[in-house]
Amino acid sequence: MDNKLYYRQIDGADRIDKEIAAARVHFKTRSSAPDEDKICEIELTIYGDSLFINSKATSFEKAVRDAMQELSQRIDEQLKNMKVPLSTVEPIL
Repeated sequence: MDNKLYYRQIDGADRIDKEIAAARVHFKTRSSAPDEDKICEIELTIYGDSLFINSKATSFEKAVRDAMQELSQRIDEQLKNMKVPLSTVEPIL
């Protein structure tokens, strides 16, 4: 598994938007669910709110990809609710 790609995506997020206060990423495995036993959890503190994403998949790569897509959607929703023009914010993916 090439973790460097995923770390670069997450690590660079603080340079894109200064409103990101903290980001935590956890990788876990669960033996109780053999078909989707790889878990990626992302906790992001942005604009004063905490977002928590939990993604399960058959590989860590897919779990990270799914978590990043969901995180991007949740940030877009949050920005729309704040009435921040999306054109002023660079995407994290």
